[in-house]
Amino acid sequence: MLRIVPTGNATFDAVERSAQQTYQASLDGSPSAATIKRAEIGYLKALWASAITQLGPTEGPGYTPAYSVVGHRVAVPLDFLIVNLSQQLRNLGIVLPVSFIVAVSATVTVAGDTYAVGEHLALTGGQGAPLVSAVFTVATLTSATVATVTPYKMGLYTVAPTNSAATTTDGTGDNNCTLSVLYASIPIEYAF
Repeated sequence: MLRIVPTGNATFDAVERSAQQTYQASLDGSPSAATIKRAEIGYLKALWASAITQLGPTEGPGYTPAYSVVGHRVAVPLDFLIVNLSQQLRNLGIVLPVSFIVAVSATVTVAGDTYAVGEHLALTGGQGAPLVSAVFTVATLTSATVATVTPYKMGLYTVAPTNSAATTTDGTGDNNCTLSVLYASIPIEYAF
């Protein structure tokens, strides 16, 4: 099995090193063909899951929301790596999701208090393998309550959070803001 070269993404590269060590440890002695295949699958699945969670907000040109999760991009093209890992896993007989649910837009259902423009509101709940939470940015306020939000990260879900979706903030808000979210399903090949 060929090892993935370092990408420059510290979190992903740490997962790769750990997965490689686990893979190598499973090959001690005289492993069976089934053990080798399980070890390879474990390595590839760990990398696939890590790469998906490391996709960041738009950082590079050339992407449109129709072909990426809100133009998610990192310095090294993890999106292409994810597609490659997906193909390798499918070739080994692993079933991966054929589509993801993403958050497209949201309206405020409960405004919360003490928020500031620019704070990020991450949706809580939902399911994914792995789960990547959708994040919205506070766009406007009425006093210190959230009036409108704009998408920041569309997230990746296999089961979306229910509406009115609870949120957590990275700022000063009281975490009581809830959103009514519009979701869409996109084929996995267009998610990256």
